[in-house]
Amino acid sequence: MLTTQERTLHETKPIDFSLLDSKHKRHYIFYMDINGTIMAGDSANAKLAEDGLWQTICENTTDKWPLSKDKEMTYYDYVKYILYPDEKEVPSAKIKALRRDQYKEIISHLRLNHYNEDKIKVIENIFLKLKTKSLDENIYIDANGEKHEGKIFTSFINLINFLEKNKYSYSIVLSTFGSDLTAVITELEARTTLKFNGKVEFKEGKLHLGKDTVLTDPIKIQEYFESQKCHAVKHDWKWWNSHGEKFNYGKTFVVDLNAITSPRCKTIPIFFDDNAKDKQIISIKPVLDEPIDQADIQKKLFQSKHLVTANPYYAILDENYFIAYVKHHDLQFSLRDMHIGKFGLFDQGKVPEVINDAELRQRLVL
Repeated sequence: MLTTQERTLHETKPIDFSLLDSKHKRHYIFYMDINGTIMAGDSANAKLAEDGLWQTICENTTDKWPLSKDKEMTYYDYVKYILYPDEKEVPSAKIKALRRDQYKEIISHLRLNHYNEDKIKVIENIFLKLKTKSLDENIYIDANGEKHEGKIFTSFINLINFLEKNKYSYSIVLSTFGSDLTAVITELEARTTLKFNGKVEFKEGKLHLGKDTVLTDPIKIQEYFESQKCHAVKHDWKWWNSHGEKFNYGKTFVVDLNAITSPRCKTIPIFFDDNAKDKQIISIKPVLDEPIDQADIQKKLFQSKHLVTANPYYAILDENYFIAYVKHHDLQFSLRDMHIGKFGLFDQGKVPEVINDAELRQRLVL
């Protein structure tokens, strides 16, 4: 059980699941980033996984730092914007490496600047708890009876088990710029009922399913993702990076903007990515392929919780982290089905929320 100080930021309210028949009427598509969203770091390197945990600590530790001019900010932002700011629009590999090294030195930095030792101990204990839950105790046994150290957060495994137990119609779309799909697929197939049928790849915004099959129409892409329970998708980092890491070149997220908040909605897409707000990493593709303002639409999708900035701190400590978002959308649509209120595009009205945004905005404070 979490302490008050470390409790999850999105505790769920009791729900009468007898009312929630919407899960049998609609199809969820979960677009899942990998590093920082369903696991702490590189799947093949435990050291990088620990580095990811230190970054998570920095993202959730807030104070007025020596050079922040009395401005309160997270240690992550302090390192990124003050100690090692971008030299150009897209930060260099050298700058990123310096930042990563600095995140690991947060404890040394606090002691050097004479912070309260008791508060430093709290942060050290939180790191140990994160490491224990995400790495040391995350053990699974494969089909051959062999033990393995799991890298995928238990909260994501629990999401899949929850969806299966409650007979949801759903698809999982692993969405990454990295080279970690093979290791993640191996672990997921060992720990869940999911069975992947190879990998597919986006190249310059087009989904390549093989040598002769390329999808460009957002409707066709969504239909493909709906057609199977699980997909492993490599996105085009070079294309995104070479275009200044802008929205239009990021990870494809197909959304029917005219239907997602309607009682007639048949597909509920949700994209989880720890960089969703910090970077222009997601590219919304409307099913009607109409021109849109990416920043404006994404702001609305954050509000409606179809776009989620995953926080690994809570994904590790709360084993129902991802399930909470499913319950949120279940409740929203069940109340719509019962004709409680009228809802237009992104109009959430006064429908009760499973996820409390005020709690989501809280941070660990020194």
